[in-house]
Amino acid sequence: MKTKTLPFIILTSIALTAAAAESAADKTTLGEKVTAELQPKNGSQVSGQIDFFQTAKGVSVKYKIKNLARNKKFGFHIHEKPDCSSVDGKSAGPHYAKMPGHEGHGTSLDFPDLYAGDLPMVSSNKAGTAEGEFTISHLSISQSASGTYSIVDRAIIVHGGPDDKTQKSAPRIACGVIKTTVK
Repeated sequence: MKTKTLPFIILTSIALTAAAAESAADKTTLGEKVTAELQPKNGSQVSGQIDFFQTAKGVSVKYKIKNLARNKKFGFHIHEKPDCSSVDGKSAGPHYAKMPGHEGHGTSLDFPDLYAGDLPMVSSNKAGTAEGEFTISHLSISQSASGTYSIVDRAIIVHGGPDDKTQKSAPRIACGVIKTTVK
């Protein structure tokens, strides 16, 4: 009897170890953080820092953006490429990750579909600073979190005006590369 149970125990042990490893690889680490330092684009003076924290509810986005036009709303999106090298910010590519089943609900004529990288607009105060925090449930920092879209190695863009489904997106006035995870 012992010779028949030993292979069963070994196979069970291997299966459980593999399942645990697969489960661990698919989870994000709470408290993980990535940061983007904004660079001015299109002749603006916009600067700032965006911090992304992994939480149980998704990614918490904390931002402070300076030198914006006063008392105005601005489009704020994650874009495909981690590249802010061009003067106009277009090296960051299009909005990040078209979400299936949401056609026709995007932020502008440039991006008519809903994208994972569409974020709430930011509003500047009378000093030209936008500061705040929000959480997005469908985003993650981890490269392997299932059911979410990873923001690592992407760019974040601040547009020069508000999101408007009926117009082209305003020019990109700031760009920051979302840098690799810091633990």
